[in-house]
Amino acid sequence: MNDLWVNFLLPTLKISGIITLYLIIKNLLPSYFSEKGKNLATKDDIAKITSLVESVKHTFTTETEKLKANLQLLTNIQVGVESEERNAIVDLNEKYFKWLNFISEPTLNNVDLNDNNEIIEILKKQNELYNDFLFSIFKIGLFIKDQDLVIFTRQLQIETLNHIWNVSSKCALKIAHLNDEYDPIIENLSGSDKLLKQQELLDKKGMIKDQLRDGIINGFEVITPMSINFQKLCREHIYKTLHKQS
Repeated sequence: MNDLWVNFLLPTLKISGIITLYLIIKNLLPSYFSEKGKNLATKDDIAKITSLVESVKHTFTTETEKLKANLQLLTNIQVGVESEERNAIVDLNEKYFKWLNFISEPTLNNVDLNDNNEIIEILKKQNELYNDFLFSIFKIGLFIKDQDLVIFTRQLQIETLNHIWNVSSKCALKIAHLNDEYDPIIENLSGSDKLLKQQELLDKKGMIKDQLRDGIINGFEVITPMSINFQKLCREHIYKTLHKQS
């Protein structure tokens, strides 16, 4: 029996074991390593997809932040423009009435009508205020798309020039011309002749001042309703800009 085990069964078992091991190696290990390879490939794919997704998320987040920043910048610019628009309208209103009040003073702002230097300074001041008003007109043209205020302001400008400033400046120049005409004559006279000439000058100046007063009153009959509409338009544009921001 021992000899049989040694001589036959043991070699047979060895051969069977070798065959079984061969079959295991042949059939099971390749499928194992094949499946293992699939798992590794799957992990690599997931890593790539994850990296791609993260890259897209980062790009999207970055672009979103840029968009938000640009929108905020546009909002700030819009608010700034609307603020400048309101300031321009307020400035226009202020500059117009400052000019109007100065040129419509019947006493020519209490200037000494016997001193041409003072009369010239008054005319310079009128021109200075008018130029400020002109500049404010140009400024609202930059900010206001709706041109109804600009057009109406131009009409008001023309009517104010025709009915108020022309009267005021012409009367001032007439008085200055009278001074240039009469002063040399009066200086060379004496006694009653001098008094008569001085009175003649005063009477002519009085007539010019009456013309100034009447001209301003007549001018305001035209200007007053226009100035009221002008202020109404200014208010409406200011309220529009405030409504946009609310």
